[in-house]
Amino acid sequence: MMVSNRSRVVARLLIWQSMRSRSADSRSSSSGVTSPVTTHGSSSTIDLQLLPPLVGRARALEVILGGNLFDPELAESYGWINRALPAGELDRFVDDLARRIASLRPEQIAAAKAAVEAAASSGSLPEGLDEESKALGGVYPAPDSVVERMRAAVAAGAQTREGELDLEASLDRTP
Repeated sequence: MMVSNRSRVVARLLIWQSMRSRSADSRSSSSGVTSPVTTHGSSSTIDLQLLPPLVGRARALEVILGGNLFDPELAESYGWINRALPAGELDRFVDDLARRIASLRPEQIAAAKAAVEAAASSGSLPEGLDEESKALGGVYPAPDSVVERMRAAVAAGAQTREGELDLEASLDRTP
């Protein structure tokens, strides 16, 4: 089967993103070393470096050497994407996620990314926890507006059993 350049471009864009969601009717592939021309620093060699941490060694070899199209469900099960959604749900999901992230302070986003990176790369729990502690140090003390929002959320029941079962909605209802 011939793999289109469009599906290769989609695959490369997915590799570079921190979070990756795809429509259930899309497909992607990696040409890897199967491309007729693979040069140092080309997008094909970038696949060789960025895909293995996402999907693991064996699956990266399958993707790169096989050059086949991958449907979103298989890509999701491999860890290549976070979520495969029906086309009609994708925009709303991405918009809601973007809105939630945008409501955070930049320090919170940076701390979360640093903590996750530390967990993924440190190799030891104590080192990862140390890096996480350093990252969270940039978040506190929280501005008064954040403290007030958390007080309002707690007063509205966010820490009750019912509130925690629907925590996202509880926090969304808090001004």
